[in-house]
Amino acid sequence: MIKYIRKGDTIITYKNDRVFRSLKNMVELIDKFNEIGVHFKSLSEPEFDTTSANGKFLLQIFAAVAESERNLISERTKVGLTNARKRKKLLGRPSGSKKETIEKYHYAKHLYDNQNVPISLACKRAGIGKTTFYRVERSAAQKEVSNP
Repeated sequence: MIKYIRKGDTIITYKNDRVFRSLKNMVELIDKFNEIGVHFKSLSEPEFDTTSANGKFLLQIFAAVAESERNLISERTKVGLTNARKRKKLLGRPSGSKKETIEKYHYAKHLYDNQNVPISLACKRAGIGKTTFYRVERSAAQKEVSNP
């Protein structure tokens, strides 16, 4: 967006926190907008005249509140994750492949091994990608090595 703005343009956003990442970032961008001669307007917060000191002050207050809100959400998320770990709750994606993916792998493997179908065509018929095929195959080989 910054590459395309010109003097006299007005940047309109729904909320300030959708444009600015932090208070420091907001101050830098507003200064850049003022240098270029671009106005800034937020639809959900009071209209700001970013060329006046009072307008900048109000914008900084709202940006600081938005940044504080993001920090609170981050802190709450971290506390929640810590508590979940204490409860031995499994976090993140389940390891391993889905049953459906493993079945598709076996079908592709059958086509490749027993019917001399090229691996790319076998995967296509089975409905999986070659990368998935090799990932499931590697996973199966590692399980065989660890459980002889």
